Amino acid sequence: MNLNGPGRLICGTGGVLLLVSLFLPWAGQGGEERSGWEMLTTGDIILAIAAVVAVLAALTGGRFSVFRPDVSLAGLADMLGVLATMILVWLLAFDFPEGSSAEVGAYLSLAGAVGTMVAAGDFSVPPRRWFARTGED
Repeated sequence: MNLNGPGRLICGTGGVLLLVSLFLPWAGQGGEERSGWEMLTTGDIILAIAAVVAVLAALTGGRFSVFRPDVSLAGLADMLGVLATMILVWLLAFDFPEGSSAEVGAYLSLAGAVGTMVAAGDFSVPPRRWFARTGED
């Protein structure tokens, strides 16, 4: 899948927003604020990787393959966007530190992850076959 038109802009903006939001205030408690980079242990690395891949997919149009010939950079950005969205929804809904209030950075990161996920997703109708054609017909 190739990113074209507004999809590239949305994917790149979502990636930049996700990366920048890691350094904005996420949790506030008693006048003390913690950023997403300080608050998360492993999730921040996953979110940063998702953001960088989204920006690379937007810059290249998602045309390059990653790991395998049939997985494009846009497909990887979509997969990591889904993972980032799931991490952030879980964090905001169930695992946010007690006594802390969610700050603007947490919500901006969720917006960036959802934007990346939606922009990089391939919503085309697949062909009416169970498996991809191998060239041996």
